[in-house]
Amino acid sequence: MRDNRDTVDSRYLFFRTLIDVILVIALLISIALFEFVLVLPAQRGFFCSDDTLYYPVRPDVVSAKTLVSIVLLIAMSILFVVELKIHRSQSRSQRNPSRFSSKVPSFISDFLEHFMFFLFGLLLTVNATEVGKFTIGRLRPHFMDLCQPQMLDGSTCKSPENHLRYVEQYMCTAEGFTVFDLISVRGSFPSIHSSVAFYALVYMSIYVQHKMTWKGSKLFRHVLQFILISLAWFLALLGLKTYTHHWSDVVCGSLLGVVIAVLTARYVTGDFGTHRVGSRTDFHGRDTSASLNECGAEVAVKHLNEENIN
Repeated sequence: MRDNRDTVDSRYLFFRTLIDVILVIALLISIALFEFVLVLPAQRGFFCSDDTLYYPVRPDVVSAKTLVSIVLLIAMSILFVVELKIHRSQSRSQRNPSRFSSKVPSFISDFLEHFMFFLFGLLLTVNATEVGKFTIGRLRPHFMDLCQPQMLDGSTCKSPENHLRYVEQYMCTAEGFTVFDLISVRGSFPSIHSSVAFYALVYMSIYVQHKMTWKGSKLFRHVLQFILISLAWFLALLGLKTYTHHWSDVVCGSLLGVVIAVLTARYVTGDFGTHRVGSRTDFHGRDTSASLNECGAEVAVKHLNEENIN
């Protein structure tokens, strides 16, 4: 009977996971539509006298693809190590049923579940960032150097009559840049480096807070959290170093990432499974809360029995 119940539970978990995977794929498709198919950034004008648009073009230190690879590698490494250690500290009765089959270790199932939550929030962050980029169409600090705009009348920003002119109709005349570069130059706000870095590394800091401790050092967890947040700060600042973002792009992107990280941790992941006995890496002692409740119940029953006798 119990085997049948376990089979039903496993099937339910499998189909729930399948639905989650479908939702993640849908988010991936929406990002692909933003990037490659349906939408172009808003056409935004500029003042020829705007000094914030005259910075030189510099190559990215860390590309967006490299950034995503970095945060995915960090997240997967931390999740795998922590979930494996928790698994080894638990007895068989304390482990969760696998979402896939009895042949798949439960810690693999737990690892994939937490990675799914992380990936879901990451894709939400990218989608929200893309909405901002394509809606606002803010010009990057190196816009003038990359585009070298020419007005429809053939004049440029070097012409005295255009010094205080707000230009909305123009064409880029610079050579040596791709169509993608000319589209991307209108996607400064918000910074995707900032939003992705802060989402991923703040979320992992929250995960570490809930799931990992080490009796060898009380400060180890907090040092790891500091390293994660510092790395997010460093990755966000690269946009200023390479003149691909304004300071407000970085600030707003960072805030966006932090907000989505907190909301994902609070309302999607929930308690990170810490309500289960042995769900943290410091599982060595016994949880005494149940024992205290049992003692209280025994005292109450004893007291009632004494009253009945009297």
